[in-house]
Amino acid sequence: MAKYKVLRDFTGIKEGKGFNAGEVIELAAKRADEIQENIKANFGVEGILEAVKEKEVKGEAKK
Repeated sequence: MAKYKVLRDFTGIKEGKGFNAGEVIELAAKRADEIQENIKANFGVEGILEAVKEKEVKGEAKK
């Protein structure tokens, strides 16, 4: 599982919940790709998730 920063609010159908911009979430890389592809195909929006390096996540937790 990898961590991703949400760049735009969206609802994960399979997850059954909404994700807010700025939130850091954990997803399988395959699922993250699937979300990106579905949102692009259905809404024409690209770049909904951004991969986050582990160092960045730890740095945010300390703030």
